[in-house]
This record gives sequence, structure tokens and C-alpha cells, in this order.
Amino acid sequence: MDNPDTVKLSNMCHLVFLIDSTYKTNKYKLSLLNIVGVTPIGMAFAITFAYLDGEDINNVVWALERFRGVFMRHDAIPQVIVTNKDSTLMNAMKIVFLEATNLLCRFHID
Repeated sequence: MDNPDTVKLSNMCHLVFLIDSTYKTNKYKLSLLNIVGVTPIGMAFAITFAYLDGEDINNVVWALERFRGVFMRHDAIPQVIVTNKDSTLMNAMKIVFLEATNLLCRFHID
């Protein structure tokens, strides 16, 4: 994540994020992890995405740790993260974002 505006927006609007994990639907057969933020007025903004090699929890933890590194202050990390019901993603969340509430969404993030 090299975009300074995205980093600034993520730090200003750090309460709710949506993380979607989609497995092997692209031509390279790689998993896609997509992270989107939500502003206080309900507008969504793209933060980052990562293609991951396989469904291994270590890959997802790595991506979430990179995302966590965006936040400038320890008290300004996500409080709520909405995910699909992906067990690998949910387990990685417990490792990287233990403080955040994990809500489940039945629909994929567009």
C-alpha cells in the first residue's frame, strides 16, 4: 500500500473495515484478499488487495499484518471487521486483530 491518501484515509476512518477472501477464481488460481474501509457517512474506499498463494493461514496472517502496519497509532486500529465465513480468514483475524469485533457477512464485497 503505497498511496499516502489511502493511508491517511485509513487512519482517519479506522472503525469499520470489510475483508473478503475469494479462492482461486482468477486465471492464475490464486486466492484474492480484498480490504475495503468505510467512512462515517457510509462511503466505501478501497485500501488494498493481495493475491495469495494457497489457503494457508500463514499467507493470510502475513497480508493482515501488512494491513495492520498502515495504522499510525496503536489506539487507531480497526474496531469492527466484516468478513465472509472463511475459517482461514477468521482464524487469522484472531491472531492479528484480536481486539476487533468480527462480524460475518453473507454476501461478497464488490
